[in-house]
Amino acid sequence: MIVVGLFHSAFNMTIGKEVMPELLNLPASETSSMCLVVLVVLAVAVVVFTRGRLAYEGRPAGTVGVAAQPKVR
Repeated sequence: MIVVGLFHSAFNMTIGKEVMPELLNLPASETSSMCLVVLVVLAVAVVVFTRGRLAYEGRPAGTVGVAAQPKVR
């Protein structure tokens, strides 16, 4: 939960009225939408590159007779 809070505060600070509008020399409304688009693209890239298996748990070593399908949470 603390990681989510830190990410949220860092994201809000980045797209705020000070950092990004001055950096990109654009209005605040455009920079916030650009940041959201970048965030969505990064999230989709993580899902695609990990093939949706972020919580993959393989079979424990030495197990015999276990079903062929791996457990995915």
